[in-house]
Amino acid sequence: MLIEAVRKLKNEPHDATIYAVGTVQEEVGCRGAKTAATAVNPDVAFVVDTTIGEDPATPRMEVSTRIGAGPAIRLMDQSLMLGHITLPRMKEFLISTAESEGIPYQLEVLPKVATDAATLHLSGRGILTGTILIPRRYFHTPLELAMVSDIQNATRLLTAGIKKITS
Repeated sequence: MLIEAVRKLKNEPHDATIYAVGTVQEEVGCRGAKTAATAVNPDVAFVVDTTIGEDPATPRMEVSTRIGAGPAIRLMDQSLMLGHITLPRMKEFLISTAESEGIPYQLEVLPKVATDAATLHLSGRGILTGTILIPRRYFHTPLELAMVSDIQNATRLLTAGIKKITS
């Protein structure tokens, strides 16, 4: 998703300076995101990841996103001492971008896990951070399952969001 968005933006006009960063150690304190944020010092960050999608082995009441219904925009997450609450202006930015581009989306609150947004938004003087997620099944297994349309729509949302950023 990230590579495809950068590839598309290479040939499309935009004002943003883009750094695409693959991080490490998200599961043990989002350490890679913290060091990347220090090195890059961005004004805005978009975290791209996957999230728990509807799974036959998971009761429906435990799952907030459905596979095939579009990318998820996470509003809040928390795991131990790490967490992120999406600022209203980022929430509105991502929702309005999805709606203006005709991209289906889902909103998610997931108090069981944290993404790299948990350390990004606290880095430096604070980074305006949004999270775009692809719903999938069988997380943390050798074979995860997602719908191509969700990946494509998440890529479209990320690309459109970056194109809307102005100096």
